[in-house]
Amino acid sequence: MRWLTPQRVSIYCSVLVATNFLFFAFTIARDRGYDGGDFRAFHNAGRIFVQYPHERLYDVALQDALYESEGGSHTESLPFVYAPWFVLPFTLLGQIPFLWAYLVWTVMSIGLLCAGYLFTSKTLVLPKEWRIPGLLASLAFAPFQLYAIRGGQTSAFGFCVLAIAFCLHYKGRHIWAGVALALLLYKPPLLVLLLPMLILTLQWRMLLGFAVGAMTLAVLSLMLVGAPGIAGYFRILKLFYVAANSPTEIFQTSKYVDVGAAFRLATGHRTGILRFVLVAVALPFLWRAWRRDGGGRLSWALAVACTLLLSLYSPIYDATLLILVIMWAGPKQIGGRLLVALFGLSFITVGVASVIKVQLFTIALCWLTWRLYSLLGSSYRPMIQTKITEES
Repeated sequence: MRWLTPQRVSIYCSVLVATNFLFFAFTIARDRGYDGGDFRAFHNAGRIFVQYPHERLYDVALQDALYESEGGSHTESLPFVYAPWFVLPFTLLGQIPFLWAYLVWTVMSIGLLCAGYLFTSKTLVLPKEWRIPGLLASLAFAPFQLYAIRGGQTSAFGFCVLAIAFCLHYKGRHIWAGVALALLLYKPPLLVLLLPMLILTLQWRMLLGFAVGAMTLAVLSLMLVGAPGIAGYFRILKLFYVAANSPTEIFQTSKYVDVGAAFRLATGHRTGILRFVLVAVALPFLWRAWRRDGGGRLSWALAVACTLLLSLYSPIYDATLLILVIMWAGPKQIGGRLLVALFGLSFITVGVASVIKVQLFTIALCWLTWRLYSLLGSSYRPMIQTKITEES
């Protein structure tokens, strides 16, 4: 596609980012505030941790009371469902007015995305003429721009963590890569297929680092909220799982891009055991592809793409991780048409899905997954080394 030149991509994406920023600023000025989406849950978690006994961090009644006191509906709930240690940055943000805290978090999220992108581009030695256009395209990508930023979500943190873990792994620092990867335990579903990939490709040093990181975070969590708080964390995870699989639709299914959500959106029925059957059927094929690649760049790309597709839940803002998938696999190898489809559909898919009950982005995600799998079955060879072998 000749119109996808670095200069033109820079112009297109700069216009998108600038338009969104101006509209966002206008909305805040007009309403003299902003509800901040789900960031309200993070802000309230920080307040609870500072102002109440730490073990009450997952007290749903307390969370609901704070939410309602700030104008939230008594028929809604916006709980904090992340790991206990993940509350630490919000203990500071929870002490400043909500709007300012949200704006600080927005700046931090943009910084985290830029850092993860630049780490990866430098590590993989991406073409210089595409570094700035690629960064602008990442900032303009709807899952980040419209859903992660406007919704006050945490996807940029996961993006940066995953980028650092990959870069360390690529440079042969496998134990430290595993330690970094453990930070994804802030949201365990993101590891649904990354850990099996590491196991099936015999990445023992990285798994050792992950175990050390996970144990460290577990001890830190216990120190922060105590045994009652840990119990509360598991109770709220169970509550969240039950709500997500309720016979009645509690979450906005049109904002989720996993196969289960797409199935429920189209049929009105839960996937039930079908999701686990799909994972069981997919694993042998994934194992074959991962072993062929030896845990290299395409293995990581395929694992993340399949995680979004087959996870228990994949909100569209987590599709921000696809930026890394494309960088790892290579834009040229992915193909211009698929890139345009992913980018363009991300802007309209939620609105379209809410009307016609078909999640178009899930279809594009299936296309991407098949493309990655096909690359692993072909004579694909990246321009640079795909994997640094482990140190002896």
